[in-house]
Amino acid sequence: MTKILKSALLGAALLGTAMTGSAVADGTSPAFPFAATGFLSGGGSWLEADKCGGPGCESDIATIVGGGDFVIPVTGYWNIQLGGAWRWDETSLFFGSMTNTQFQGGGIGFWRDPAMGLFGIEAGLYSSSEFSPSKRVFDFGQDYVKLGGVAEYYFSDMVTIGGFGGVLIPTDSTPFGSGGTEIDDGFYAGGQLTYYATDNFAFSAIARFMELNVSNPGFDSRTQQALHVGGEVRYLTAMSGVEFFAYGGYSSCEEEFSRQGQSFSSLTDGAEVLGGIRIHLGGRDGRLVDIDRSNSLDTRAWSCAGIRGGFM
Repeated sequence: MTKILKSALLGAALLGTAMTGSAVADGTSPAFPFAATGFLSGGGSWLEADKCGGPGCESDIATIVGGGDFVIPVTGYWNIQLGGAWRWDETSLFFGSMTNTQFQGGGIGFWRDPAMGLFGIEAGLYSSSEFSPSKRVFDFGQDYVKLGGVAEYYFSDMVTIGGFGGVLIPTDSTPFGSGGTEIDDGFYAGGQLTYYATDNFAFSAIARFMELNVSNPGFDSRTQQALHVGGEVRYLTAMSGVEFFAYGGYSSCEEEFSRQGQSFSSLTDGAEVLGGIRIHLGGRDGRLVDIDRSNSLDTRAWSCAGIRGGFM
């Protein structure tokens, strides 16, 4: 997977180099004004675990996602984006409930030509923690530094295709608190294809993935893979910069866990539905395609949302 990531980042760099050369040859260097996006959405997931050994096999998860970003023009095609997002999940289980809170924040430095595409580099922080009121314990909370890249390519005013990816570097090397030598890492990736049917309607196919690995040689290890795949419908209202959206898709959490020589695995998957609002300020206005190509970028991938397939 490291080779795939390196290839993706190299591809983004080459794409950016080509775009920069084209811009210089064209002799243009437009400066777009400050832009900002705020968003809030809510919904839920209906998941089922294949291995849990009890009535906790099915779970309903209430979800709220929100955040905001600011795009600051630097010079010409160069911009800096600052912002963050959070996700809160409340899981209903047979023995009580569990909350999962995740936060991502940081900055993206990127070069963008609204007629061609963009490339950039991201650095930030990802943090997650879980809490079970019935057990009164936190589980596997950990902070990571995010380092990655992002790229988009624009096909006329009809289609945008983009992707992002990077590594997750832990800020604490002993998340289990066992005092042993620990190995801890992860990565995130995603892609999106958006089709602008009209000035006010757009449809997107979205895929997001995150993997987290924690191991303590000779004691235990854990690998978690979270996948979200779905589609989004967007509508730009008559109010300037205000859009409503609805997302529906498939959510999967696959885990492998070993302790003192014994191995376990679980798969929890099902449907996820979200609906919400985005408010865009500054940048270009009038059409969804203009807003997207002058406003903030979304490079967020989320880990599993609370349910652990019976192993918590």
